[in-house]
Amino acid sequence: MITKNERRLFFIAAVISFLLTVSGGVNSLFAQTIPGRGSIQVFSKPEGADIVINNVPVGKTPKNVENLKSGYYNFVLNKEGYKKRQKRVQIHEGINKGFNLLLYELKEEKLDLGLVHFASAPKNFPIQLPASFSKVEVGFYGQGEDTPNQYGGWNAWFKVNDRMVWKFMRYDNKKGGIIADFTRRKKRRWEKYGRDKLLDVTSFCRPGSNTFTYYHYTEGPGIGIVVKIHP
Repeated sequence: MITKNERRLFFIAAVISFLLTVSGGVNSLFAQTIPGRGSIQVFSKPEGADIVINNVPVGKTPKNVENLKSGYYNFVLNKEGYKKRQKRVQIHEGINKGFNLLLYELKEEKLDLGLVHFASAPKNFPIQLPASFSKVEVGFYGQGEDTPNQYGGWNAWFKVNDRMVWKFMRYDNKKGGIIADFTRRKKRRWEKYGRDKLLDVTSFCRPGSNTFTYYHYTEGPGIGIVVKIHP
């Protein structure tokens, strides 16, 4: 039979156990609340964007970022196929209000530079490229004299940033116009190219300002140029 003193000891032990359990739960619940530090929830649409804080990767969205010292931080969200988003956030001690950034899908851009008449050649075209791109292609179309997709006559050439991309070499009665393709250091038939037959000039390009230059000397409406920029 349990005595009165034993009941008292059991009661005291139960109270101590309860207090330890509650204390541990409270400490666990507020473990993130460290003096001088705070946390913030970061979301993006769509999810799965890489989170970079002050140039340090910390994971992917959605994420609760913890243990940040009070102060200002630069948040960058980056997801393949989408434009990079940035946000400057001030972190206060404790739990901070989170944020959700909408990510805009990157799409390829196609520019039609129009026709170049021989009287205005050589002609420069300023081309602005984004900070990051996977590929830049160029195509030529139109009519020189009476031939569609003509190369542009004798001595025609095309440059990117003052570097020769291709240059007319000679005309073959059977094969047509022959050009020197400096993107691959080969001679090619000009008829392979046109509005929808593009030449990869990525290695000639750089982020920011670029200059495309085209020269031809052949009568007719002119030769057109299209540029396709891939994100």
